[in-house]
Amino acid sequence: MKTKFTKDRIYKIISTNTKININRIDEKTKSDDFDNWDSINHINIILDLEKLVKKKINSSKALELNSVKKILKFLNS
Repeated sequence: MKTKFTKDRIYKIISTNTKININRIDEKTKSDDFDNWDSINHINIILDLEKLVKKKINSSKALELNSVKKILKFLNS
């Protein structure tokens, strides 16, 4: 059975890496919404997502995963 990744887990990963208050993150959040979600923090978010799913995310896909909605769709597809 495939694990379902919840919004809260994704919010926590983003919040931890960007230092954005978790209450300011929702399903519509995009990297462009916050200066703190910069390229370095994006890499750290991707690394944490890789740990979560226990597999590598290729670089072109990693670049696409720039919003909570896209991350959830990718993880739960």
